[in-house]
Amino acid sequence: RLMALWCGQQGWEVSIREAGPPDPANMTDRAAAFTSAGMLSPAAEMEAGGPRVYEMGLRSLALWPGIHRACGARFDLRLSGSLLISHPTDRSSADRILRHIQPSAEHAPQPLSHEELARMEPALKPRLCGWLLPHEGHLFPIEALAALRDSTPADWAFDCPVTRVAPGALESSRGLEQFDWVFDCRG
Repeated sequence: RLMALWCGQQGWEVSIREAGPPDPANMTDRAAAFTSAGMLSPAAEMEAGGPRVYEMGLRSLALWPGIHRACGARFDLRLSGSLLISHPTDRSSADRILRHIQPSAEHAPQPLSHEELARMEPALKPRLCGWLLPHEGHLFPIEALAALRDSTPADWAFDCPVTRVAPGALESSRGLEQFDWVFDCRG
């Protein structure tokens, strides 16, 4: 849906074929995008993804305010950081993770006192260890996907699984369709 929004903003005619219904929020077998946590977390991903994933994540994070505006701010987007939480007995694991996610002093995780952590997340148990990862955020995926759908002028076809993709064509429950470009974003 992000690609469709971008293509539409460039003036392209966009056609979208989705296997599921327009609002799969209450389905149990929906696409992964509808069940994700919505974390925008370049630093947290750095442990497994390395510096390249981190840099791409930062660039992606910078795009979200514009996407949010393009969708009429109709979904919850927060770019105030995220928290890394550890039980005191797991501190060595937290320290290992922290060593991997310190790309620069500007983006370094900020240790929080127990009082600061309690103010930020009062529902957490006392005595946990916490760090603020300042250049991160989150969004509510179901709202974001609905806003992207509603903000993208396109020929939408729902409950229309694609069975075959070829250069300039796709086959779905609508039959064989021809297009200038076909992007298969099924994951």
